[in-house]
Parts: sequence; C-alpha cells; structure tokens
Amino acid sequence: MKSTTHKIALPTRSVVISKLADLASGNLSPEDASSWAGKWLLIDRTPGADVQIKDWPVWEALKLLAGADLLAEPGTYLHSSKDFQD
Repeated sequence: MKSTTHKIALPTRSVVISKLADLASGNLSPEDASSWAGKWLLIDRTPGADVQIKDWPVWEALKLLAGADLLAEPGTYLHSSKDFQD
C-alpha cells in the first residue's frame, strides 16, 4: 500500500500575532487559543502529514500558545494577559 503525504502550511505570522493580540486583550480565551494552536502541533504528529515549517518563530509561538490554558493552581492561569502582550 502506497502512503500519501499531505503538505500542510502553518498559519502566517500575521494570523499568529492576531491570535496573540486577541488573547492579550481578552477577546480570545486561553482555552480557545490553546485548542487552536494545539491542532497545529497534533497535525505535525499525524502520519501522512508533512507540516511545512518555513517560519520558525511561528512554530515556536504555536507551541507557546498551546500552553495558554496552563494553570498555576486551580482557577489561576500560569500566564497573564501581560505575558501574551510581551
């Protein structure tokens, strides 16, 4: 059986910056940001998918966004909106 590889382009830098801005302003919840970014990380581990990483800062930002909903303790996020502004 022949395997098929699908090339997947990452979101653009402007899309990732927009997600960060929405997260920093409160227009995007940490859970939604984490879910959105986490999908890209999962695609990278999907057999037959070849994620085209041409902009490594975008890849690094996706990894950080995937952790946007991490908790320091119950009810308290590890990262604040200031962290996402920076």
